[in-house]
Parts: sequence; structure tokens; C-alpha cells
Amino acid sequence: MDGTARLALGPTRDVVIIDAVLDQAINLDEVPLAERYADQADRDPRTARGRFVVVVLRPERIHAWREVDELAHRTLMRAGSWVV
Repeated sequence: MDGTARLALGPTRDVVIIDAVLDQAINLDEVPLAERYADQADRDPRTARGRFVVVVLRPERIHAWREVDELAHRTLMRAGSWVV
């Protein structure tokens, strides 16, 4: 692992792609909002088998578009700075 991630959010024709780097990984038992998450989700991952962590990702590049004609101007963030 090199500490990078690529996330694709949304359907194929209305997508946001985020390239990010790992900022930190936090043991689930140490996450301040874990109790609130468990309450609202009606599930507590802290009690599940296995080791879970919460990853905090820092976006480095963000692309977004809906249709092919928008491909030319799809970069919204580059090198961690907004370009729009």
C-alpha cells in the first residue's frame, strides 16, 4: 500500500472522482464520534469481528462531470488546491 485512494461517487453519467492521500488511520475504539455513529446506524462496528479503522483522506485531485461535453473542464482540484 502506498497511502493513496481513488474514490468514484455517483452514477456513471454524473460522477465525481477523488484522488486522495491517507492523512491518518484511527483505531475505531479511538474515534470520538463512534458512539453517535453506532446510535444512528443501529449497528456498532466496534463490536464486530476483525479490526476496523477509520481512514481520513486528504483530497489531492477532484474531477466531476455529467456528460462528454464537460470533459474538457472537469478538474476542480489539483495538488490539493481548488482551481475553480
